[in-house]
Amino acid sequence: GIFGVATVDIPNPKSPMKYAHAELGIAIVVDFSYGVMTVEAQLSPNSYILDPNCHLTGGFALCYWFDAPHADQSKIGDFVFTLGGYHPAFQIPEGYPNPPRLGISWSLGG
Repeated sequence: GIFGVATVDIPNPKSPMKYAHAELGIAIVVDFSYGVMTVEAQLSPNSYILDPNCHLTGGFALCYWFDAPHADQSKIGDFVFTLGGYHPAFQIPEGYPNPPRLGISWSLGG
């Protein structure tokens, strides 16, 4: 697999005032034996917008299942892309990713 961290500062890292900072942990795995490719990422607790006390949360996932020697035959050809999870009424199929919901948590007053 490939693992990494992507970071962005707005307007830029050298600015004394930042309006947003995001850190995204990323994992990419392709398993040719089991026929699955996954790209998953999640915002770190250091991510914020407007103020360091206004934390951003959430994640995304992209998965694709393909034919392989040990593949789950019921999933071959399936794919999913989800940004911040699914609608609360959606029944998540077994084996599908379930990233955290997108959200903001702002603690006012320190």
